[in-house]
Amino acid sequence: MTNFINLITQTADKFEQLIQTHCTNLTTIPTEDFGWINHRWYSKQFRLAHVERFEQPKFSVLHTVIFPHLTDPSPIFGFDIIASDTKATGLFFDFSPTVDDYGVISSNVWSEPRERPEWGTIFSEHWIACRPSFQEAETISYLACELLSKYLSELGTKTTEHVPQVIEKQNQYSLNQRQNTHTTRVLMKILGPERGQYFVENILFPTI
Repeated sequence: MTNFINLITQTADKFEQLIQTHCTNLTTIPTEDFGWINHRWYSKQFRLAHVERFEQPKFSVLHTVIFPHLTDPSPIFGFDIIASDTKATGLFFDFSPTVDDYGVISSNVWSEPRERPEWGTIFSEHWIACRPSFQEAETISYLACELLSKYLSELGTKTTEHVPQVIEKQNQYSLNQRQNTHTTRVLMKILGPERGQYFVENILFPTI
């Protein structure tokens, strides 16, 4: 397989399978139809997980984020890939810290690293951000599935007294992500200004 779109589909399927397998009391959050796939849940392990499959004629996007419960010090899981059939323009993978920092994700050096945006202070120092070759995208996607399995199995096993810090960090994550003007611009073009802004603030990156 050398098709990025197929890789995105397989990775999304695996993410959803892992969420459904590892999580107890998994409950679907009703989400209106915006014209593409948005699966959202809450469970005993997390307060919100969102797997978005955004498909357009010339490109496809997989966006995944998992917010732990507010009493859980675990970092936020985030994975995004944007690609056409033959080329990926960006792949981003991180465990963004709240109270706890996940640590090193991979020791690999990627061929075309992406620069951290000004609003990217929410990401850990170990984040993966690159324009990957197909082989690199396969490697990172496989790694993300492996680490997601481990992450989900550990969510909810620790508690913290620093709930205000968790709330602040999770809110900051969403507020900073909203500063990605490219995402907002694309969504507004497709959905219209009001509905596009609603999607960004209430579906993609809601605050507490």
